Amino acid sequence: MIITLASSKGGVGKSTTTAALAGAYAAAGLRAHVIDLDSNHTVSRWLGDGSGTPRLTVSVADPQDLTEHLGAIAQAQKPDVTLIDIAGTYERALTVAVARAHLTIIPAGPSEADIFEAARVSRHIRSVFQAFGCEPLYRLLLTRVQPLASHAQVHACAEIERL
Repeated sequence: MIITLASSKGGVGKSTTTAALAGAYAAAGLRAHVIDLDSNHTVSRWLGDGSGTPRLTVSVADPQDLTEHLGAIAQAQKPDVTLIDIAGTYERALTVAVARAHLTIIPAGPSEADIFEAARVSRHIRSVFQAFGCEPLYRLLLTRVQPLASHAQVHACAEIERL
């Protein structure tokens, strides 16, 4: 299974969610591999070389070579789950990663800017899959949610529902 964490905006929680999911899958006994496409290499710095467990491996790839990299990882490591952490920009790798994914998770905080970008990414995902005549599978993951909802957070949730 390939899971892409995608947003055209930085700071929404893509890397944090990627690392948390990879750790959870590895702890559950699955072989998880993370492909870090973010130029900041956040996930690869956090998870290091994966020497703590053979079930969790990490690689840094050139976004232009994502398809080839996915093939090489699938053949060499045979992971149960591959997680792709995309850079917070619109680029070719975003489209390729979304097209190759079984599931795309769009992290977004409860702010107007995050929700605007999440809606934009979801439209992009739908257009990619529409070109293939397929239904996309993607979900919005609301991050940085406060336990006591502010007016802004309530408004953000209402905007998500509306979109």
